Amino acid sequence: MFNLDFGKLIGDSFEYSKEGLVGHWGKWIILIILGLLPAIPIMFGIIFGIVAAMTAPAMLIPTVVIMLIIAIILAFPLLGYTVRIYRGESPAPEVNNWGSLFSDGAKLFVVLLIYAIPVLILAIALLGSVILAMIPYLPQLMNTSQPMMIPDAMMGLIGAAIFGVVIIILVALIIWLIEATAVVRFSRTNSIGEAFNFGEIFSAWAKSAWDRISLP
Repeated sequence: MFNLDFGKLIGDSFEYSKEGLVGHWGKWIILIILGLLPAIPIMFGIIFGIVAAMTAPAMLIPTVVIMLIIAIILAFPLLGYTVRIYRGESPAPEVNNWGSLFSDGAKLFVVLLIYAIPVLILAIALLGSVILAMIPYLPQLMNTSQPMMIPDAMMGLIGAAIFGVVIIILVALIIWLIEATAVVRFSRTNSIGEAFNFGEIFSAWAKSAWDRISLP
C-alpha cells in the first residue's frame, strides 16, 4: 500500500528547491529560460492572430491553436523538473536527462488537463448560456442612437452569471486541493493512474488530519 504524508512532501519540495538553487546561478538561468519558452509562441500567436484577423480571418483559429500547442509542448521540460522536485530529490535536482524531463512533463500535463476538465466544462456551459441568453438583447445593446437601457431580465442574467462564476471558483478550489496531492502521488509512483486513485488520496488526507489531531 502506498502511504505517504503528502502535506509534508509538498512542503519539503520547496525546501529542496531552496537548498539546491541558492548559489547555483547556472541552474537558475536554465530554469528561467524554460519558464519563458512557452511565452514565445503565445506572443507570436497574438501577433499572427491580429494579422490573420485583418487579412485572412479563416486562419485565425488554426493560428491560435497551433501556437497554443507549441507553447504547451515547450512547457513540458519545466513540468518535468517539477515532477523531480515532488519526488523529493535532495538537494534540488540538476536540469539534465532532457528526454526524461520531457516525458515526465508530458505525463504531468495529462494529469493536470484531466483534472481541469470539470472546470472547463462548467466554464464553457456558463459562457454558452450567457451568450444564448443575451442574443435577444443584442439589437438593443447595439443601438447607439438610444440611451443604454439594461432590462431587468438582463440584470438577473448578470446576477446568475456572477453566481455561476462563484460556483466555478469553488469547484476549481476543491479540484486544486485534490490535484495537489495527486501530483505528488504521480511524481512518487511515476504512474498516471495513481494520480486518480481517490481512495488512497482521501485516505492520506484522513491520516494526515488524524495525525495532527493526535499531536499532544
